[in-house]
Amino acid sequence: MPWQLTDDDILDLAILWYPIGGPPAARIRAAFGIGMNEYRRRLEAAVRTHQQKTLDTRGSWPDRVYARNVLEAVVRRW
Repeated sequence: MPWQLTDDDILDLAILWYPIGGPPAARIRAAFGIGMNEYRRRLEAAVRTHQQKTLDTRGSWPDRVYARNVLEAVVRRW
């Protein structure tokens, strides 16, 4: 079965590279086989999905707030 790119894959790469300005296009292509525009589209969609999930009451409040703030910062940078 072929590997399926998930929201978590997109978010993991974005968070990993966030401190140094985000992943370069070559890294995105090597990791996922997609271009920068598609990556940005998928990242924004993944963040929206994650934000909806953080409205759920599972997990501690500080963890949910931190996750939401980090992801919002990632999207703003793009």
